[in-house]
Amino acid sequence: MASSARPCSLSRFSSRGALRPGYSMLRQTVSELAAGPRGWQQIANFLVFGVLLLLFAAGLRRATRSVMVPALVALIAAALVVSGLFVTDPVHSAATTWHGTVHNAAAIPVFLGLPALCLVVAVLSLRRGSWGWAVYSTVTAVAMLATIQDLASDAYAGLFQRITIVLGWTWLTVLALRVRAGQSPLATSEVGRYRGR
Repeated sequence: MASSARPCSLSRFSSRGALRPGYSMLRQTVSELAAGPRGWQQIANFLVFGVLLLLFAAGLRRATRSVMVPALVALIAAALVVSGLFVTDPVHSAATTWHGTVHNAAAIPVFLGLPALCLVVAVLSLRRGSWGWAVYSTVTAVAMLATIQDLASDAYAGLFQRITIVLGWTWLTVLALRVRAGQSPLATSEVGRYRGR
């Protein structure tokens, strides 16, 4: 369930952005889809994905020997729920609202927490000799931190945010699939037993 939630979230905001009149996916962020008459759809996207990610965090805690990894996933999930509850302000607007400020604050655990999660998993993977997964996790973290810097761009903030999201959400999907298959260095010997339930 968790592994399928991320691709669904990506396709949802991509289709909404493409179909919304006057909305530029190059310039405007995903959060700006929550404003306007059909904004409830993006709000629901944040909330549903956040709840599913919380369930994923609970599953990780049960199926892995790690405490920090599920905690970081839960932090990201909670931040997504807050992002859904408080609508953002337009990124390139001088006007700010209290709910836009809360939304922007909630974005910090998402866009910094996910690279941090990647790096934690990379270190754990190195300790267990999983070099390929460690390299992939490290590259994902560095790439996310590099692309998120370009959110200040007037012309391409939306594009760079989408690249960041795709990098992070893809990595989370692969993590979920690897843990489920018992292939992650985070997995315990009991993963197979939980899969059978």
